[in-house]
Amino acid sequence: MTVAIGRRVLLGPTASGKTPVALILAGKLGAEILSLDSMQVYRGMDIGTAKPSRERRRDPPHHMIDLADPDEPYTAARFGREARTVIEGIRARGRIPLLVGGSGLYLRAVLGWIFPGPEADPALRDRLRLEAESGGVERLHQRLAGVDPETAAEVGLRDLKRIVRALEVYERIGVPISRLRAEHARGPSPFPDPLLLCLRWRREALYDRIDGRVRSMMRAGWMAEVRGLRGKGYSPDLPAFRALGYATLWKVLEGGLGPEEAVEIIQRGTRRFAKRQMVWFRGMPGIQWVDVPDSGRRGCVSVVSGRIAECLARRGGDLSRKKISSCSASEREW
Repeated sequence: MTVAIGRRVLLGPTASGKTPVALILAGKLGAEILSLDSMQVYRGMDIGTAKPSRERRRDPPHHMIDLADPDEPYTAARFGREARTVIEGIRARGRIPLLVGGSGLYLRAVLGWIFPGPEADPALRDRLRLEAESGGVERLHQRLAGVDPETAAEVGLRDLKRIVRALEVYERIGVPISRLRAEHARGPSPFPDPLLLCLRWRREALYDRIDGRVRSMMRAGWMAEVRGLRGKGYSPDLPAFRALGYATLWKVLEGGLGPEEAVEIIQRGTRRFAKRQMVWFRGMPGIQWVDVPDSGRRGCVSVVSGRIAECLARRGGDLSRKKISSCSASEREW
């Protein structure tokens, strides 16, 4: 989960309760919510990406959701540019931008912590992918290790997307992507010195929440959602369907997997994803941790509100005048 208020940021893994926390904070602050999620940008992928309902998105207003069809390329660099424009508009209306999501990469794009890099070269990417199909992804990873050992050490042996991008950059301009990142990191950021707060659950409690949420998504019609996307003729190999669970449910529809086995696979994959998110967050400089009790919601909102109030006070603002009048539906959903 990620929530950013101007230069204030709250991070946390998937299923950590971002929707109720964000809605409560939005009510306290008079904020508009900007989704910071790499998969909520795609239309028609609602249940599996845990999008808020259309009704909920109207009050408070939500942004950066449903921007592209699943077969349309959408990059972190594009997200960063468009999100910063949205943030400027929110501020111009005298409102506070509240960023909510779970993508560390997209957060870095908004904060200006990633470099845009050269434009994609579709022909070069296709050639590299064909090489991976014929010779194996591991061979491409070995080539990457030869030209950019720093990036190769960070990228998984079978993370084809990131391997291809790193090799693409090197072949296009002859400079390792790791060097470009280091040089860009020394440049100015549109959001200097952000406050980074990260929710930290007891692992067993978070995993229980993940398992329960997957089953809730199935009851809400996730399988029907995937069936509808398949019926529109989309390929299961599209980058959009790397979102957790979609490829697994696609296999169920094709008869290669049973529904209950699919649920277990998705739960296991989501738990692993949450673990990777926490590793990513630990690597971000300046993180401040907010430990969440199992019952969580009220204590979490109190701590986060207090940290935000401190920041606003230093900048001449005042959170204390904005009070929660009663327990909202979003609180009960925690």
